[in-house]
Amino acid sequence: PQQIALSQPALLTRDLQRRGLIPASGQLSLNVPESFIESAKPGVDRVPLARGATYTDLAIGTTVSWDAASEGLTGCGLVLQSIDDTNYTLAYVDHSGAYGVSQRKNDHFDPGIYAENPTTGGNKHSLVVILQKDQLLYYVDGLYGGSMAYTATEGGVGNAVVNFDPIRTSCKFTDTWVWNWNN
Repeated sequence: PQQIALSQPALLTRDLQRRGLIPASGQLSLNVPESFIESAKPGVDRVPLARGATYTDLAIGTTVSWDAASEGLTGCGLVLQSIDDTNYTLAYVDHSGAYGVSQRKNDHFDPGIYAENPTTGGNKHSLVVILQKDQLLYYVDGLYGGSMAYTATEGGVGNAVVNFDPIRTSCKFTDTWVWNWNN
């Protein structure tokens, strides 16, 4: 679907089930009311969630907002399929309205989804990512952001700050949740 209705995790996952985007089975396995990450160096800094729990098929969502100490390209995102510091998937949005999903494999980032939408600019957004079978779906502020093929990989989840410039950036994540099945 081109749009999903954003709401509390239980209602949103029920809607995703009705639309056939996720299976009818599963459970809410993570619900973090609030979390933070800050960084001043260029690149992606991550903080793991769920105390080492790993997932293969899942839906994950959050509302993210951020502050940057100066002008420059900054953003925040969700980390999925995290195996170690150099192998993970990143779903992000930046203050210019650009958003994307990329997979880091060692020292290489494989771009999977990227789009620019100036109407989604600003520093507060809702992100939802669905990983199921061999497909990843990405929604930004309830609107379809894109899909990509992916290989099911068991890994952790987390939050990320994304700095394209050396700027002190603080990301705040509200109501981060994971709905999983087959784990």
